[in-house]
Amino acid sequence: LWSNYQRAMNSGDMLVYFRNSIIVATATILITTAAAMMATYGMTRLKWKGGKIMNSFFMLGLTIPMHAALVPIYIQFSKIHMLNTYSSLIIPYSAFSLAMAILICTGFMSELPKDLDEAAYIDGCGVWGIFFKIIVPLMKPALSTIAIYTFLTCWNELMFASNFITGTAHKTLPSGIQ
Repeated sequence: LWSNYQRAMNSGDMLVYFRNSIIVATATILITTAAAMMATYGMTRLKWKGGKIMNSFFMLGLTIPMHAALVPIYIQFSKIHMLNTYSSLIIPYSAFSLAMAILICTGFMSELPKDLDEAAYIDGCGVWGIFFKIIVPLMKPALSTIAIYTFLTCWNELMFASNFITGTAHKTLPSGIQ
């Protein structure tokens, strides 16, 4: 019974595919959460003219289907010789997860009282101090939601993985099983 699993792991390169999936998912989660937190902080807490317009721009990303961009992304990655790399999966996964992550962060961050920012500013914190010492610790529930959503999105994605990665060295688990 267990010999089939052992044979799949050894001769089927499943451990390599599993490792590649972990690398891609981890990098995508880190990039998406960091970018979403900073973008949301800038759009909701800092006062500047383009904050609402920028938020609308990011929300447009929710209207574009991920697989509709397959051919243009493939053409660009082939021109810059970026196919068959981890980056050819991490960049599109992060880009398409960013809109949902910003939506989640915006909803959560808008509920945090701005009095916390003002109190931290009075106590001597700058913009980065407020962000890292006040906002980020309070955003842990939103960050975990973003991490789970992003993980499930990039772990199960097959279309980009099967088109952008052809060699076995960088294949992820879904494309390796296929």
